[in-house]
Amino acid sequence: MTLQASEMTRDEAKIAQTAKSMATLADRNLYDALEQMFTPEVVIDYTSAFGGEVSSIKRGDLMNNWEALLPGFDVTYHDMTNIKIDQDGDNAEVTADIVASHYIGKDGFWQISGSYTFEMQKTDADWQISSLTLNAGDELGTRDVLGQAIEAAKTK
Repeated sequence: MTLQASEMTRDEAKIAQTAKSMATLADRNLYDALEQMFTPEVVIDYTSAFGGEVSSIKRGDLMNNWEALLPGFDVTYHDMTNIKIDQDGDNAEVTADIVASHYIGKDGFWQISGSYTFEMQKTDADWQISSLTLNAGDELGTRDVLGQAIEAAKTK
């Protein structure tokens, strides 16, 4: 595998770091740090995977939602690749391919692939995610693990 070197601006590096950090911090269940990756109010769109409505939610409430699910898995791994950045001053649109794998128990497994679209804003603190959209693609395994993880998270 040969990779081409390419120069990124400092802002582009920070933007890519924010996207990758979101995935890593979620996988590590580090919600205090993860919360800082988001603006105080964030738009979340998982409708392509789960239906429902696009929601605008406080970042603390988003962390509570994720904390009620993700720690219930034995392992999650959000593999984010092919990050593309379109920056315009203090705003950026970011797309990235994602393969999110979720494991619980002996045989529990669910994987969803697709892409994320992020809207980010440069703040005094850093680049933060103001909008996150999952563009769902293929799935493997069973979504039944989601309910199992919610129950398991209650005991952790």
